[in-house]
Amino acid sequence: MDVTIEGKKQFLSWFIANQTFSRREVSWLVNYLISHDAILKHAHIVEKVEQTPRGLLIQSSQQGEPNILFYKEKQCFTDIDQIFHEIRFHWQEDLYIECRFADAWQESLYLGALEDNPHAPWNQQLDSQATKQVDEYFQALEKQNQKNQLIEQIDLALEAGDEEQFAELSKQLKQLTETFV
Repeated sequence: MDVTIEGKKQFLSWFIANQTFSRREVSWLVNYLISHDAILKHAHIVEKVEQTPRGLLIQSSQQGEPNILFYKEKQCFTDIDQIFHEIRFHWQEDLYIECRFADAWQESLYLGALEDNPHAPWNQQLDSQATKQVDEYFQALEKQNQKNQLIEQIDLALEAGDEEQFAELSKQLKQLTETFV
């Protein structure tokens, strides 16, 4: 699902209205982005912008200094004028924006604007332990669903008085329960 320009504007407006920055130029730059649809059309709210070809990191004062960094081809820039001119002159190029602030994952506007970073996909950042836990969870969920279906079918066999079906389904339930451990 693509994030709309309006969704990006809403989040960025919320971001500068609800976060504090030690440099007022940060708010000016974000307001510049908000007022230029042509730039936002090519902008993507992501995480890990340092791994992108062209990324802008904006962080609230709570997250540390500096409030703003620009990454271009693995080089880092902090000069706000240089950052502004890079964005203004190369408006047609993809711009990856990372906004760091406290409790980001609790803010629905942020989550609605957040996109997967194609240069650092989230699923490549999971370690093998986490992947194993996710797989085990889904396997357990599938077995639970199978168990629930068998119980429902056993109830129907009992109601119908079908002893043969009841015995077969009970046997399947017992086997499933034994492997459930």
